[in-house]
Parts: sequence; structure tokens; C-alpha cells
Amino acid sequence: MSDRIVRDELLTSERYWSVSIEAQRLFVHLLLNIDNLARFSGKNYTIRSACFPGQAVDPDKVEKLLSELQDADLVRFYSVDGARFVFVPRFKQRLRYTRSDYPAPPNEINDIVIDKPDLSRSSVRPQPDHSQTVAAEVKRSDVKRSDVMGGESTRARKASTRKAKTPLPPDFAISERVARWAEERDYGQLDAYLEFFVSKAKARGYTYADWDEALMGCIREDWPELRKTGAAPINGATLAPKCDGCGVRDHARTNYAGKMLCSRCWSNAHATH
Repeated sequence: MSDRIVRDELLTSERYWSVSIEAQRLFVHLLLNIDNLARFSGKNYTIRSACFPGQAVDPDKVEKLLSELQDADLVRFYSVDGARFVFVPRFKQRLRYTRSDYPAPPNEINDIVIDKPDLSRSSVRPQPDHSQTVAAEVKRSDVKRSDVMGGESTRARKASTRKAKTPLPPDFAISERVARWAEERDYGQLDAYLEFFVSKAKARGYTYADWDEALMGCIREDWPELRKTGAAPINGATLAPKCDGCGVRDHARTNYAGKMLCSRCWSNAHATH
């Protein structure tokens, strides 16, 4: 059974109110049983079993009610190959499907306009036009390709403007930028931080794109832990002892075979034994 919407304009229909209450009930039941093209079987038994399921309804009474509906032009009968069928005129449902299990009524009683051909007697279906779909896919692929090319060129431009990393400059010292930055944040012992930073950068072969920024990171994160250990201020700064292996000042020292090693050199020495 198809989903059906019974509109409230039925209550203002003169034809609907011109028939008896029993005929009105039969008409509503027919609306709930007809297909998407307003067609249904006209057999008395089929109408009784579909509209009044499980009810003992007199066949003659059903015929009388159908005659009432036909006289009020609420239903129209037509015959195909000796079989009777029902058509409901002024059918205002949205035609989602135009396939029917019942033959089409004659044109003189059929007031439903179908834009595409009636497929009730044919298994041939119209083939969709894929030309627009293909064109849309081509356009989308072009757009995606251009986006990718644009993204690659953007990345290339960013890479070309990115500053390259360089080794430690031989004359690296506390710049005005670093000094001003440290003063704004009350960081002291800059010479001690610089000595530690230069020693570690040389030993580890560090490369940076911005050496001032790297030094500020060393001070900010307190690599030599000068603030943590409460060492003396700048002129009498106490630095961590140098590692006997790499020369880097590092508080994480371990006595290994009579040598004072940082954690990295200790790990390397331990791995070889």
C-alpha cells in the first residue's frame, strides 16, 4: 500500500458531502488503497477485502455505494479486457513513481498529466543522460588540479623565503636584541648562559636559523639550571663543571672510570662496554 496524504480540502468538497456517510467512508478507504496513479481494481471482492478487511460487508451494498461515488464523480470506472478498474479523478498526490500494476484508463477519464511515459505496460526504462555528470566531474578535477598546483607553488614560495640553518657564528655574542629581551623579563647571568650555550652548541654541532632566538630559548628554559641551583649573579656566576668527554657544561654528571661525564657521554661509554 502506498503512503497517502488525505488533504483537508476534502472537507470542503461538494461532491464528498453529496454522498452518504457510508459512501464517504468507502471513498476515504479507496484513497488509502489506490496506487500512485489513482488506479485500483474494480472487482467487488477486492474492494471489500482491501477497504473493509475482516468485515462481513454485503457485496450488493458495496455496489450501491460505488454507484453513489460514481454519480458524484468521485470515482470513475473503466474496463480493460473485460475486467473492471477504478480511477479516482482530481488526484493531487505527488507522483514519486509512475509505475502501476493496473492498466491505464482511457484518455477521456484520465486527468493525470505525466511528464514521462507510462511504464505500467513496459519494462523499458529511459536511460539517464550522463553528459552533464561527466562535464561536472571534469570541471571538479580541473579545480582540484589547480588547487594542488596552487598549493605546491605556495609551499615552494614559503620554502624559498624560509631562512636556512647555519653553524654557530665565530663572533657570536650577546646582542642588543637578547639583552633587551632579558632585561624585560628580569633574566640575569647572561654571560654564564652564553658560555654554556656556546660550549654545548660547539660540542653537539647545533645549527639554527636564528641564533639569538636559540640563545633566548636556552635562557628561558634555563639549560644550565643556574636559576634552579641558585648560583651567584652575573659577575660571580657559578657554572656547571665541564664534561671530561665532550667539554659541555652539564649538571647531569656521572663519575665513570675516574672521569666526570655528562649523561650523553656516559651513555655512549656505557654502550661500548
